[in-house]
Amino acid sequence: FNRCLRGKAAESRAILFRNCVDQDHDVQFELMENHDYYSILLLDNGNEVIGVIILYLEHGHQPHLEEANFMEMLGRTVSNILLNINLQLRAEINRIRLQKAQLDILHKLVAASEFRDNETGEHIKRMSQYSVVIGRKIGLEDDQLELLEQAAPMHDIGKVGISDQILLK
Repeated sequence: FNRCLRGKAAESRAILFRNCVDQDHDVQFELMENHDYYSILLLDNGNEVIGVIILYLEHGHQPHLEEANFMEMLGRTVSNILLNINLQLRAEINRIRLQKAQLDILHKLVAASEFRDNETGEHIKRMSQYSVVIGRKIGLEDDQLELLEQAAPMHDIGKVGISDQILLK
């Protein structure tokens, strides 16, 4: 903050307009042309600064009376777009984490049933493969086939809690 016009806008929490290349630029180079620009605040819902955008204009621009309102609306609109994208990304990340946790639980349950005996473990693998082959033949989509492959091993999970005396009769 306070090193360039963007930082000054963020620190003052105000939209700033400048009509020349001046000492407020943190980067200057020899061929830099004169221009005018707005530094427009981007705020989150708690009115914390999340960024500043610069709108460059032709040198000699004379701000219109309604321009300040437009710049404020532009800042709010861009802020809302960024916040919505951020929320969507967070929701997607949480969905993927939940899906991974569910798959981990599924794999642990299947592993538990495979430890019962070799025959049960091999049977589970065959049933999963058969289910996918049948699913493909009846026209299931790839995502449905993947779900079927993951769920098919669960068909015998109830055997884990039943004693051998009962199962082997």
